[in-house]
Amino acid sequence: MTALKQQAKSMLPNMPDDVFDSWLLPIIKDHNDWPYSNIRSPHPSLQWSQYFGLFTLSNISNCLWHRMTLTFDMGCLDPISNETIDTLIQKHVHNLDRTGRFNVRNSKMRFFGFVEFIQRTSSIPAPIIGINTDNGLSILDGNHRLAALTYLGRRGSVQCDTWIGHSPA
Repeated sequence: MTALKQQAKSMLPNMPDDVFDSWLLPIIKDHNDWPYSNIRSPHPSLQWSQYFGLFTLSNISNCLWHRMTLTFDMGCLDPISNETIDTLIQKHVHNLDRTGRFNVRNSKMRFFGFVEFIQRTSSIPAPIIGINTDNGLSILDGNHRLAALTYLGRRGSVQCDTWIGHSPA
């Protein structure tokens, strides 16, 4: 695993360890693989492309990162992230799966686990990770947490630790 982590980390020199360890390392461990040979490699599968959203590995490699606290009012996310959050709520609360696109292991259990955690602590258990776009923040990691906040009507009121990547100017 150490070799895979080092290979991946070498392609993401600007990414803070906290972002890498909480977002990408669990994916690498789950797959026991880092399928990219260089930062210009295409996504090897639909599943790997879903981890990166609309971004290439090169886009993410070039990002500069900063940490801040956000309340995630309803207007701060890009439309795709808002749609993802709505779809998670529809799927897990109303048993409606319009897309079939979420194949996250234990998705429903994770969603309701975050609902319970937020109800109990009025906080989220880990930072949200996203990249700024012209259309708002695109969420890379944290859709289930934000879906739970939204379901509980708490978006805009709970302070969320957040890592934000942005393209260098």
